[in-house]
Amino acid sequence: LLGVLSLIAYAIGSKSGAAAATTMAFTVLSISEIVLAFNRRSEGSLFREGFHTNWPMLICAAAALTLVLFVVLTPIRGAFSMCALTADGFWIAILLALVPLAVCEAVKIVRRLLQKRTV
Repeated sequence: LLGVLSLIAYAIGSKSGAAAATTMAFTVLSISEIVLAFNRRSEGSLFREGFHTNWPMLICAAAALTLVLFVVLTPIRGAFSMCALTADGFWIAILLALVPLAVCEAVKIVRRLLQKRTV
């Protein structure tokens, strides 16, 4: 799923050039991995358990997200062959990065419903 989403981001960004495509794919892949780490840490819903139940993980995720945003939003991006994204490109990348969250939460809901039916 993450690979497909990154390829979609790359295809969307390629309309603005190779650097935009690379930047969008990097943003989607990096942020979706951080989001997925939170979502996969337990069988329960992320929204039910909350983000605050694992402080070390929260600190690491915040640090990782800060580094990703630092690379994407500051001039250092040039060292990584990336470019400044338009506001639309940035928000498209963020939305694509959140798709795994929605998919994992939906799977957890379906599993929970199926377990209730079999009990």
